Formats: sequence, structure tokens, C-alpha cells
Amino acid sequence: MKKITAAFICMTMILIMAISSFADQADGSKVSTEDQAAADSLNIGSDAEACLDTISELHANGIYVFDTIGLLDEEDKSELEYKLSDIAAETGFDLAVFTTDGYSGASDADDYSDLLYYGADLGTGEDKDGVILVINMDEREAYIYTSGIAIRYITDSMIDYIYDEYEGGIYGMLSDGDYAGACGVFADSMLMAYNEGIASDQTNYNTETGEYDPYVKKGIKPTEVLISLVISLLGGILPITNIKRKYAMKSEKRMAEGFNLAYRANAAYALANTAGAAKLLSKNVTRVPIVVNNNNNKGSGTHGGGVSSVNVGRSGGVHGGGGRKF
Repeated sequence: MKKITAAFICMTMILIMAISSFADQADGSKVSTEDQAAADSLNIGSDAEACLDTISELHANGIYVFDTIGLLDEEDKSELEYKLSDIAAETGFDLAVFTTDGYSGASDADDYSDLLYYGADLGTGEDKDGVILVINMDEREAYIYTSGIAIRYITDSMIDYIYDEYEGGIYGMLSDGDYAGACGVFADSMLMAYNEGIASDQTNYNTETGEYDPYVKKGIKPTEVLISLVISLLGGILPITNIKRKYAMKSEKRMAEGFNLAYRANAAYALANTAGAAKLLSKNVTRVPIVVNNNNNKGSGTHGGGVSSVNVGRSGGVHGGGGRKF
């Protein structure tokens, strides 16, 4: 009886934990309230440099929204956190949203965004791939900052499309005071840009040096082709040779030769029906056209073709982006 009671208690506890976990996922809660409160209390408008280490730590804990001036309510913030987390996982871009009331320690929106991004060690991989949105209510300005491979996806034309057209455009939403809607559209636009892919005519243009860096799709190296070919040939020839040797049955053929000689001399072939013979000698070829589907937009960069304007930031890394007053 004691064993049954203990088992029942264990199963009840497991069920309670599962229900609790499911509830957390259902309401989009992926971060602790303490971390979210810490992110919102940062004074990045007046002293951004002093907050960089904390931003880095909180972002590592899963914080994507740093609403330091209270533009979003708790429900909107939770939903945005959930959305940014999922889109970041799908695209491979590091994503974040910052709201501020100043550009402390920076000359303009671009320099301030660069300070936050590199100072807080944001970005994924060696090239620090990622995008952030900075909303400054003091200047009434929004800035989309891009880094790494995200520069290739988020070109100048893509940024204009996000500001003006995509799902109504974030510019109009910001002007109307719909800050939650604008942040949500920003998040959705990152997935849209990723799904469209990098346009074949995409190129990075360095506004400081005047140099162009066209996008070159990565291909397979000749050595990789040669190694793959050798492995494929060995993998195909050896089994076929072994099977051919087994099915050749040379010894069996020698044994059968004596039997074949006994009746081969008197063997003959005859077709009783000449019409049937004609049918056997005829052939019928059916040709079926193959339809090629050219409607795949992956890699077309429908809204993101052309130039990505870039410049060298504080850390020496190249970044892109663009801003808009609202």
C-alpha cells in the first residue's frame, strides 16, 4: 500500500510540473520577471556605457526587449519576447529591441546602436550576425542596425520597405503611437527578409571608402569535388564488382555446357503468328514534358535587392542599417 501511495504522489507531482511548464509556454513566458524588470530599469539613455555588461548578461539569460522608458505594457512585452526568441532561433540572427530617451556617449543613432551592439557583445557566430531596433523618443527616431550576414538580407531597399510598407510599415505605427505594433512588425519583417533570401545583385557599399563588396554565393571547392568523386566511385565500384563476380557462376556454366550440346543442334525458333512477330519487333515511345517550376522566391530578394550601405563601427567591424524620424 505504501508503494502505491508513493507512486501516486510521484505521478501527481510530475503532472503538476508538466501543467506548469505548459502554462508557461502558453503565455509566452520565457524569461524571469526579475530579469525583465532589470532590463527595463537600465538607464541606457543617460549612461549607456555603464549598462553594457548588464545588457550582455541579461541577453544571455534570454532577454530580447529592453524597454527602458516604458513604451510597452507587460503583455505586449511578453509577446514580443516570445516572438523575437522564436525568430532568432529560426533565422540564426541575434535580435533585440531597445527603447531609450537619449544617445548618451554617441554622436547619432548609428553610433549609439553600434555602441549597444558591440559593447554588449551581441550577435551570433564569428561575424556577429544580427539586427536590433532602437527607438529614441527624445529624438523621435527609429534605427534598424544590421551586422554580419544580416547585412546581406536587410539591404537599404528592404529597410525602406519595412519602414513604409511591410504590414503597414513601422514608420506609420510609430507616428501613431502604436509602439507595440511597430516592434511586432519589426520582428516579423526579420523572418520575411530571411525567407526571401539574399538577392543575386546584392552588394555592400562602404560609404566611407566608396568600395563595393558584391555577394558571392559560396560554392564547392575543387578539392572537395575530387574527394567526393573518388569516394563515390569506390563506394559504387567495389560492391558492383563483388556482386558481378558472385553472379557470374563460371563453374556452373562449365557444368551446363555438356548438357546444352545435347540438344542445341536440333533447337530452332519459330513464330507461328507473323502479325505477333511484327508486334514484337515494333516499339512505342511516349514523351512526357517536364514542367519546371520557376516560382520559387527563395534567394530572389524580392524586397531586399541592390545595395546595403555599410560603415566601420567602434570595434572595427562593418555594419549596416538605416534610421527614420517619426
